[in-house]
Amino acid sequence: MTLVAGFIPLIVSLLLAAAPVAALETDLPLAARFPAGSIQNTERALEALDAVTPARAQIEETYLVAKNNCLDRFFMSSCLSKAKEQRNTALRAIRKVEVEASAYLRKEKAAERDRAVAERLRRSTEPRDKPGIPFSGALRDAPPADGEGTR
Repeated sequence: MTLVAGFIPLIVSLLLAAAPVAALETDLPLAARFPAGSIQNTERALEALDAVTPARAQIEETYLVAKNNCLDRFFMSSCLSKAKEQRNTALRAIRKVEVEASAYLRKEKAAERDRAVAERLRRSTEPRDKPGIPFSGALRDAPPADGEGTR
């Protein structure tokens, strides 16, 4: 019985060392709000990018609290490594959302640029309603019509 009684403080200290890590486990509302493939328009991509910064700040704040709690534990290094692992897992999930939103915005910007180039090309190939400015010939030397060009 004395052998079991000697392990009780060890078991209690192990359970207490894992307590700060449990506080770090969140349900990642950002990853739940923006699952993979859900960003299909510019508004949704901008909303996702706006939500990344506060979520990242919340994860860092939770990590700092867990880290400070770990410093008081006997098994500090394992507690710190668990807290870091939880933080990195949460940051990876946020990074996936951030990458997807940025990729969508980049793709949309490239498509807009391509549309503008196509429009310029279309306008350059269509016939003009008015003739351009003559650089030579009789029209250049002719007096302006309706008093235009006189000062």
